Amino acid sequence: MSSSALSDITFQNCKIDSLNVRFSKCRNVIFKNCIIDDLDAYQAALTNVEFLNCTINKIQVSDAKLNNIDMRSSTVQAIPGITFLKGAILSN
Repeated sequence: MSSSALSDITFQNCKIDSLNVRFSKCRNVIFKNCIIDDLDAYQAALTNVEFLNCTINKIQVSDAKLNNIDMRSSTVQAIPGITFLKGAILSN
């Protein structure tokens, strides 16, 4: 899905080995009860994206533009480029 546009879509109960949204624009996207092994959002523009009760083993967000990203109910194992998480909502 690299360099694509996603909007107003929900992914539910999915097992995704590699989710490549590099250079993509994602708006109003929900991932619910998903397992994502590798999420690559390098230079992506993500707005109003929710990860609800998901497990994300690795997420790459270097140079991404993040606005209203909600990962509060999800588990994230590794975040290379963590300094680029400005705009993300994270909590225990």
